[in-house]
Amino acid sequence: MNASDLWRELKNLKNLRFFRLVVRDDNVIPLGLISNLHKLKVFGFTAVGVRDEREEKEFVKELECSSNLEELWVVITTKGALNKLLNSTKLQSCIYGLALHDVGGQVNGLLLLAIMSKMKHMKYLELSDLKNEIDLSVCDTCRLSMLQDIYIHDCNTIRHLTWLKYAPLLQELYVLCCYSIEEVINGEIILEEDEKDTIFPSLEVLILRKLPNLWSIHETILSFPSLKSIHVADCENLKKLPFDSNLAKAKLRLIKGFQEWWDNLEWDDLATKATFHSKFLELQPL
Repeated sequence: MNASDLWRELKNLKNLRFFRLVVRDDNVIPLGLISNLHKLKVFGFTAVGVRDEREEKEFVKELECSSNLEELWVVITTKGALNKLLNSTKLQSCIYGLALHDVGGQVNGLLLLAIMSKMKHMKYLELSDLKNEIDLSVCDTCRLSMLQDIYIHDCNTIRHLTWLKYAPLLQELYVLCCYSIEEVINGEIILEEDEKDTIFPSLEVLILRKLPNLWSIHETILSFPSLKSIHVADCENLKKLPFDSNLAKAKLRLIKGFQEWWDNLEWDDLATKATFHSKFLELQPL
């Protein structure tokens, strides 16, 4: 069945309540489909389709007018559609997953963080191919209380990810091909002793790849009580991990990276390095 046949058949499913589709091409949901599905409660569509701004704004408007919608997973690719989303309290209340891909124009990062804090159900966030400058500095009102997974790819104006300290349930963090990132948590943020357990308390998987300017995850030791694995590749300036021997006794099972990177890591003492050596697995060059 081709895409046009699929959309035509779906349009006739007047009682459809749950719709989630994962595709790898650039299909787009045709305008008018959502407005025909009057009983739709859950909608998720992850393809990065090619729409002009007017069409995507109309699509977001259709979602907003879907009276029974309770759970939304959506990809946004234009500035106009993003603004429409950020001004809709209805959609903010039902977003579970949000992906921003190649959104043109200047994005107000502080406003974005403030609005995302109102998305009380958001579990997944993806930022990819954001080419224009976006300021994601620490926002005191930022509270990403339900965020569990975040994927950041090819965003080359972000310098650090300190705002993720406000995501206490974050389990998986993927950061790839972001040439501007220098730190995960900004070293200027002074942590009190009792705060170190509140940074990434639920993080299980940390993936850092092709971040040539990354030099620090954090300048001081973090406890990472839930961390199971960390993968580091092509981050040649990351010379030190914020680990101490206590982490080796916790849940950490795997440190994966290239041998040269591992050999050049700096440790507070040889005993600490020896503690983690058994957990290291060498990445093989492609």
